[in-house]
Amino acid sequence: ERTLFHMASVTKTFVGTAVIQLAETGQLDLDAPVPSYLPYFTLNDPRSTGVTARGLLSHTSGMPDTDEFGWEQPEYDDGALERYVRSLSPLTLDADPGSRFAYSNIAYEVLGDLVAKLSGATFEERLAQSLLRPLDMQRSTLLVREADPALLAAGHVLDSRGHIVVSKVFPYNRAHAPSSTLYTNVEELACWAAANINHGRLNGRRILQPETHAAML
Repeated sequence: ERTLFHMASVTKTFVGTAVIQLAETGQLDLDAPVPSYLPYFTLNDPRSTGVTARGLLSHTSGMPDTDEFGWEQPEYDDGALERYVRSLSPLTLDADPGSRFAYSNIAYEVLGDLVAKLSGATFEERLAQSLLRPLDMQRSTLLVREADPALLAAGHVLDSRGHIVVSKVFPYNRAHAPSSTLYTNVEELACWAAANINHGRLNGRRILQPETHAAML
């Protein structure tokens, strides 16, 4: 029950909550253009000035998606996430902002960088301070080098013959932390579930006000 697993897109639920925390305290307007907070968020598409945090959260921003996470060449430094967001400049939107639903991992990398810049900390530090530690998720982390190696589960894949084998690469890249790289266990994920069932509160600690939590859902 204490084995730490790579949680993949379950990470996005934590990112979304961190964004809503910033909106609750007035640090973020969910409907303001993202470039007003991240001036270097520029795509090769004039429609990108209409991308908002609300659109990114709900996968209605028009942002494209990716399945290239660079697990084979992971980055570990504090600048990885901002570099990734800056690298998006050649991209175009797949649709007008707000026009349709289209799942986007890239959108959540942008949200993670937004969380970092508005909070004045790294993305991983902010989530630890505002969510993981208040909810007693002490072993959980978004930084793989902080995870206890003795508790970290190995990833498994199918080989060319269809046999299950341990993956040669571990799924980690700090450039994709917001979309993918929470490491947690079933004990601590139960804390997360309980806090959400209880409208943003666990053991006397509150991560969101009840009305904000209801609006988020």
